Amino acid sequence: MRTARVILNDAAEPPFRGSPSIINAFVNDTLRDLGYELSCSYGRRVWREIGTFIPLPDAHQVLRLQSDPVFDLEVRCNVSVVQFPLLRRGAQKNVVFFHALVGYPGSWIGNDVIDGYWCNSDYMTRVVTTLLATPDWNRGRLLDPRAFSLVGTVTLPLPFLERPEGVLLDGPEKLPRAALEALEGNDVLGHCVSGKLDERAVYSIMLALNHMALQRGLGRRFRLFVERYLYNGIKEKMETVDPEDLPPEFRPLKAILAQLGLTIDDVLIPIPLLAQAALFKIIKACSFALLYHWFPEPFGLLPLESVCQGCPVYTNGIGNLRYLVPEGHGISVFETEGMAFGDLNEYQKAAQRIFEDTVVDHEPAREACRQGAEYIARTYNREAMRRDLAARLAALDESPAETDLDATVMGLSPLVRSWNPVTRRVVSDYKSCELSVDEAALLGEILGQSCAGLRKNLAIREAVERLFQQGVLAVSPPAPPVPETHLDER
Repeated sequence: MRTARVILNDAAEPPFRGSPSIINAFVNDTLRDLGYELSCSYGRRVWREIGTFIPLPDAHQVLRLQSDPVFDLEVRCNVSVVQFPLLRRGAQKNVVFFHALVGYPGSWIGNDVIDGYWCNSDYMTRVVTTLLATPDWNRGRLLDPRAFSLVGTVTLPLPFLERPEGVLLDGPEKLPRAALEALEGNDVLGHCVSGKLDERAVYSIMLALNHMALQRGLGRRFRLFVERYLYNGIKEKMETVDPEDLPPEFRPLKAILAQLGLTIDDVLIPIPLLAQAALFKIIKACSFALLYHWFPEPFGLLPLESVCQGCPVYTNGIGNLRYLVPEGHGISVFETEGMAFGDLNEYQKAAQRIFEDTVVDHEPAREACRQGAEYIARTYNREAMRRDLAARLAALDESPAETDLDATVMGLSPLVRSWNPVTRRVVSDYKSCELSVDEAALLGEILGQSCAGLRKNLAIREAVERLFQQGVLAVSPPAPPVPETHLDER
């Protein structure tokens, strides 16, 4: 039996306190199923208590880690790899597993003792690969020439499908009174229980929905369940007495709220962090979910769970949100350039779509969720994780191929959500921007070009490098040659 040491920031043991915790448990279970004996350490259980300027506990922890026998495999999450550096010990293989990109990337980008990067979505795999494949023009190589050989996806199971009774218990199971009253009412309810939301987008859509309801004599409000942080932040802005103290983009929204004759409490329903079973009671009663994020979502458990509960999701598609399910399967990616560049009026288009799906004819959206739930069950399960982990482990036994910079091809970065040559606007998970006329012309010329010629073209290399640093460009390996085919003789 092979041995593996697993050092993760979030404890893979009940009670599970968040999605990384339960996903870590799935990873550990699957490694055991694949024949590994595990030795596990968890940062939030071990290191959080180190609240001292004299790092004595750290020294003893490093001593213990270095005194352990050599394991066949060491698996770290991208947060724990910062606490205690990875070492090359004999034939040991080192792997970093990504829940997200938070932390200190300098500890793993270009680190030659890392033999594999395991990502929780194809989107993350593309992004991590892009970071490792950053061109080093001066030396004529990639930051890590092994970039295209080291990174792979590990499909995550959806915890709700594995344990329908609910696995995340960090919160009360009883709904607060405000939530119960809303569920018993006749309003059109939505949810956006996430700490990653763009409050301007969410609030703009909700006001537009209520404006449509008033115009059409619906006689019902549109209300939204939100985490307390979002409620508190918007309530503070809307109750600001001096308009000069209000961010400019919120001033028209405050005026619209007054014109509608509504208060914040008519629109938003704050809820605390709830146990998963309690949260699902709310989601099941909702007609829509708003997931317009500012944060590039590495995976996206909540939208998948929402679809499985029959509640369609509307999102700007940032990060992996645009890749979770095929179109027409319960998650609608709806974003315009105007939205990405701060035009709050553009959110009326998203509101119109939601109004049609929740009031005019809700059956297509419900059918999309039914199809989405079937797709999710087929795709995000333990067998898929086992298949992918087995493939990632097998890859560790092979020597990684290196890619020459001159052989790579320039294309749009996986961070780019849209590129409009006419307006010269790039909508990006990194930072949306409007290119200059010269930059836009250059981008049009070099997309699909080999890096071999560019490396010698000093006249434009600085401008090209700037596009890489803006997250507009990335490199990919050349496409494999198409094999020749021959018609059968007749």
